[in-house]
Amino acid sequence: MPFSYNDSVVPEAIVDAVTVLSSSKSAFFGTGVAVMEENDGYGKGGNFVRRRYGAEDSAAGVPIDGTEQTPEILNAHADLAPVLRRLRFRRAVDGSGAAEGGALALAPTQRILDSTINWWSAEWDRVILAELAAAFDPSAGVLYDTHVHDIATSSGAIVPLSFASVVEGSTLIGDRFRDLAVLVCHSKVAADIIREAGARPLAAPIAGQPFLTDVFVGNLRLVVSDRCPVSGSDTWAKYTSFALAVGSVWAIEQQPIREFVQTNSAIPSIDYSQTWHRAIGISGLSFNVTTVNPADSVLATPASWALTIDPMTDASRKSVGVVGIITNATS
Repeated sequence: MPFSYNDSVVPEAIVDAVTVLSSSKSAFFGTGVAVMEENDGYGKGGNFVRRRYGAEDSAAGVPIDGTEQTPEILNAHADLAPVLRRLRFRRAVDGSGAAEGGALALAPTQRILDSTINWWSAEWDRVILAELAAAFDPSAGVLYDTHVHDIATSSGAIVPLSFASVVEGSTLIGDRFRDLAVLVCHSKVAADIIREAGARPLAAPIAGQPFLTDVFVGNLRLVVSDRCPVSGSDTWAKYTSFALAVGSVWAIEQQPIREFVQTNSAIPSIDYSQTWHRAIGISGLSFNVTTVNPADSVLATPASWALTIDPMTDASRKSVGVVGIITNATS
């Protein structure tokens, strides 16, 4: 059954298809490091969403000796993230598709719909990368001191990303490093790690698939994004890459994608807008300001985020399944 809102009707099948396909296109949702969670009673309304973060057990090996124990409180902590209400507005002018011919001539909205999935997957990826940039900011990021392996240099020989530096960075979350599943790098950094892998005598499949169709750094799948943070310029520019564990980024949907269509006969054209409302956060971090429906620039500000458990304990350090690795890159 379709749902309607202010004369806007979007079939549920279309909503489901766009949601699933945009997730599969995403560098984060498509690889499992970002997960959609149930929108329970804590997250249905309002401008912010709390995602329950259980208290850690601080006691173990406790003998029964008659001593009264102090219980740990379930759901004593909660990650907090803002609801992001995002808009995409496009216009299809009559005749532009017909001039090109082909399928676009049959439906003026087709050119808009064809790009919907790619656009929304990139939109949510930008949000996650903005939050990561804030958390790992060298000047004030809340994770810089505990979750960053910084080996970049500002003079002399540059230090590109290598397999060894990825392994060293992964150990920052201790025995949880095996949970890391994805490595997100800038294209210049990715080129360095691919060159390193390509220089080794690796076995190539006999089936005829091209070499390095899917690149893995150890057990980490390589994802390339030029939205990764870059500071400085020229030879000694510093690039931040991210190794992420499955489930290290969480999202709750407050309102699924909706479409609003208006015919503008004065042009003539079809004006077409889409909206989507989601809260997205990093496990172990909480939004630290009161800005409602923040822009990416606010999400990328280090002061916008705080530790959910502060001061950080060994257990809460491991609960943040993201590691930053700062290197140079071969130009």
